[in-house]
Amino acid sequence: MEKFKTIKTYASFSRNVQIIVISELILAAAFGIYGFLQILYLNEINIPSDKIGLIFSLGSLFSMVGFFVGPFIHMCGRKNILALGCLLSSIGIGAYAVFTSYILLLLSQILTNIGLCFIQVTELQLLYSYTTPDKECCAYSYKSSVNFIASTLGTLLAGNIDRLSIFSIIGYRKLFYLSAGMTLVAFVMRLFLLPRDERRKLNEGEIKESIGDALKLLKEHKNIRLFAIFLFIIAIGGSAVWPYNNLVMKNYFGLSNTTISIVSFIITSVVMIGILAMPTVIGKIGIKRFELISLLCLAATMFGLTLKLNTIPFITILIIRCIFATLVGSSLDSSMMSYIEIENRDVFAGVKLLVNGLSCAIGNFIGGFIIENINFRGIYIYGFVVLIVVILMFYLKISKIFGDRAVILERYNRKCTCRLRHKYDERRRY
Repeated sequence: MEKFKTIKTYASFSRNVQIIVISELILAAAFGIYGFLQILYLNEINIPSDKIGLIFSLGSLFSMVGFFVGPFIHMCGRKNILALGCLLSSIGIGAYAVFTSYILLLLSQILTNIGLCFIQVTELQLLYSYTTPDKECCAYSYKSSVNFIASTLGTLLAGNIDRLSIFSIIGYRKLFYLSAGMTLVAFVMRLFLLPRDERRKLNEGEIKESIGDALKLLKEHKNIRLFAIFLFIIAIGGSAVWPYNNLVMKNYFGLSNTTISIVSFIITSVVMIGILAMPTVIGKIGIKRFELISLLCLAATMFGLTLKLNTIPFITILIIRCIFATLVGSSLDSSMMSYIEIENRDVFAGVKLLVNGLSCAIGNFIGGFIIENINFRGIYIYGFVVLIVVILMFYLKISKIFGDRAVILERYNRKCTCRLRHKYDERRRY
């Protein structure tokens, strides 16, 4: 009965929420196709791994623009920035179907990343503006579930499309047209079907003051500063590994695109189950113990990937590593935000974009350089060493923040009856 109640709740949302979610479905499927094919295509046109790393690196670097978008949201409108993000991503993805020039592909990656950044900083708040506070958690769950399912189906489509004769003739490269077209559809839906939001003019002083306040808070707020350093270290290690997993499976273990897509499907499916179960597990063992166990498991599997293994053991460990990596990222994101005061959370979100853009730019380049000049096991050795530093910092610094005061999780409203909210958990003094 609860399942039907959840579906009924989803169906009761306003037209604007439904437009956001339907366009999210199209967008997630498009990025599922693009994300799966991108590195395999770059490898197929004989771009060296270090140059692939540079493409990812510069793209990630331009994601830092999200830190500066905040003041312009009020001036341009959140909906317009969201739609612009879809348009830029569509152009960037479409370039992969047209060009093989390294420089042009580099520019297309920059466009795509800027577009994704615009989407990330506007989408969730716009979704919440179309519903009531007591239904925000339902809307978030609705959107997230659709995103997981659609991105998984997009990955499966990209990995198995060659089984149809017409697409085997066209080739994988032309699938970028499909991905770009779907992203363009999402752009049209969000620009023309969503209502115009309120805008106001900002003067130059307000913009400078907003950015200055964010930098000042980063300098003076202990928790934000520690979280930023911690996230930087995590991302500089993880971003040297995750973009290259498909390339490793393809080049070093000889797996087909179909098999790689199935591996991605397994990872996504298990992660979705894990994220749903995560609040219950955290409620029983506590956030500090959950994070520490997850980080230790992540480090253990990362070390396992450095060993000389046959295909099946390697893929098995890789799947487990990817699952723990996603769980760590998801739980830390939620936990850290709940330890930042409500009035400072927008600033912290911007700081995360700034830190993530810089660290991923460095990590992407390091990963590509290691694969090209050493071997694929080198990225996992590097990732393992970084994780040791992460675990030490978590144990010595971050875990003390998680236990030094009582905090009520406010991500989901207490009055919501959809049973999809996180449990409100009072963290007591240790």
